[in-house]
Order: sequence, then structure tokens, then C-alpha cells
Amino acid sequence: MGVDDIALSIAIGGVDYTGMVRVGSLNVLDELNGPATAAFDLADRQSTAEPAIGKPIIIKHGEYTLFAGQVDKFSKVRVKGTTMHDWHVQCVDYSCILGRRTYTGTIPAGTTLRSAVATILSAALAGEGFTMAGVDT
Repeated sequence: MGVDDIALSIAIGGVDYTGMVRVGSLNVLDELNGPATAAFDLADRQSTAEPAIGKPIIIKHGEYTLFAGQVDKFSKVRVKGTTMHDWHVQCVDYSCILGRRTYTGTIPAGTTLRSAVATILSAALAGEGFTMAGVDT
């Protein structure tokens, strides 16, 4: 069974790389108390792949999102005797952004959860694409 047989799609930076994913190489790990990670190999027959650190990645099965995050690391290996390259791509979910930011302000007593989250979003996470969606108060 190939990648196309299971309705799997992988997009890096909005570009569909599904056809380049080496069958059997995809590994998505979502463990408790840690970030979700994904790793896979690309067979780049045309030397057109451009995975870059920080590029957004979406892995879907049909309409269901299995993984969303960013490219964390990659390595490129030339296939000997050809112009082709293989890539090993490692990704981490968007929680990695939270691990790189620190909020050092003060939230006054009596502040609602919604207001506290809005303050942190605007002060420490501006421009990262986080929203108030899903914040319950």
C-alpha cells in the first residue's frame, strides 16, 4: 500500500510533498508531557525540495490533521551517482514556540483568565499566529 492509498498528505510551507515521502518513513509521536514530533524521509528525484527550519508543516489523513508544527531539523544526502537527493526531515509541534518565549510581566490579582492570556499573547507571542480561540473563561 502506497502513500496515496491511505489519503495521507504532507505540506511544508504550503507546498505538497506527499509524492516525495518515502513509503514507511513517516513517524508521528505524541507522548504525554512533551511536544509531538514527526519525522520522515523525502526522495527528491528532481532536486526541488526546500525544507527549511521553521517552515510550517501539516500532515493530514484525509481531512483529519495528524500533526501541525514546524520543521525543526533536516539533513540532505545526495544519492550517489545521480542528481537526486534524499532528505530526512524532523519536525516539532507548535508548542516549541512556547518553549522559546518567556513572559516576565505581572498579572494583577483578580484579572480574568481571558485578559491574562490576551496580555501574554500580545506581550510575548505577538506575530506567532496564536489566537484567543479555545480560551474558555
